[in-house]
Amino acid sequence: METANAVNQEAIKSISLQAEIIRQIQANDGQTPCYATSAIHQCDKKECGWRHDCFDEVHEYK
Repeated sequence: METANAVNQEAIKSISLQAEIIRQIQANDGQTPCYATSAIHQCDKKECGWRHDCFDEVHEYK
């Protein structure tokens, strides 16, 4: 069971790193860095290229 926990922790770290990178890209592009945050509950950015992945990620890991 410890192996499963270790793998899960590594997946979470990887997701966090991915989210941070995408948020930095958003900020660099002059957008709100909101990827995989609680902002999805009020997201109206239908044109966002990250939207689908963002919603999937939040629902999978929260």
